Amino acid sequence: MSQTYLRRHCFITVPQDPFTLAAATLRFNLDPEGFLPDSVLIEVLENTGLWEHFCQSSKLNHSKSSEIEALLDHPMSSLPPLSAGQQQLLSLSRALAHKRAATAHGYSDLQTQLSVADRRPILLLDEATSALDPETEAVMQDVIEKEFTQKGYTVIIVAHRIGGMLKYFRDDIDAVVWMTEGRIERVVHTQAAVRLALKDDRGGGSNLCSTDLP
Repeated sequence: MSQTYLRRHCFITVPQDPFTLAAATLRFNLDPEGFLPDSVLIEVLENTGLWEHFCQSSKLNHSKSSEIEALLDHPMSSLPPLSAGQQQLLSLSRALAHKRAATAHGYSDLQTQLSVADRRPILLLDEATSALDPETEAVMQDVIEKEFTQKGYTVIIVAHRIGGMLKYFRDDIDAVVWMTEGRIERVVHTQAAVRLALKDDRGGGSNLCSTDLP
């Protein structure tokens, strides 16, 4: 199996440093392959709270659906600027679009449908919340919980702080892995053990890898 196939079909990633293509449209930044209809792109932006930001900040007739949907075809450079937190929410919106695109194609054969459903891509967040304020981080964690974890996706979160994730932690289902210099130091499977480990932790540059397994 090629690395290209793995990246394309087996993982949905949200990196630490969000990126946008300023000259490209909002639509392209969300769905570069053009699989998804306007309604789905609007929905993923609504899930992260960005659609309201774009609509309220743009001089559009919000009563006309054609004008609202046309917003998707504006280049990013012509749209209201996004804060650092909002740029990360756009990355999460792109991840939601990726997830929807993966299931956008219909299959007439039931066995094929079941096979595709069993191969859900893994959501990988690499320090995606490290620079976020608590409010934006809470929005991201809530969306991840509702749109991925609760729907059976495996979620891997690489982070230095995991306080905002503990409210969603499921004992003996989820796990937190401490790593230093690429080596596993310890693994815990209960929220109480995580809190105790965090209390005892003295820093030292360890990364935390939180995994949500379906």
